[in-house]
Amino acid sequence: GNSRKTLVTSITQLVIMLTTAIILSRIGTVYTVWFAFIITEVIVAGIAVGFMAKVSNSTIKQITYTQPNPQIA
Repeated sequence: GNSRKTLVTSITQLVIMLTTAIILSRIGTVYTVWFAFIITEVIVAGIAVGFMAKVSNSTIKQITYTQPNPQIA
């Protein structure tokens, strides 16, 4: 039910990866471009945690749990 958030996360990951790789290739060497992966994963992980918190508050916490009645069994 939340596939749009997954799509946004994937597209954001692609955009950030390309942007940081281009910037790092212009200011550094080939070895500095590898930092684009680390930068991208940290940013996307933060976005994913934010989405998960939003889904948790709006959907998961709304699910009620009822204790089973031991006298019925």
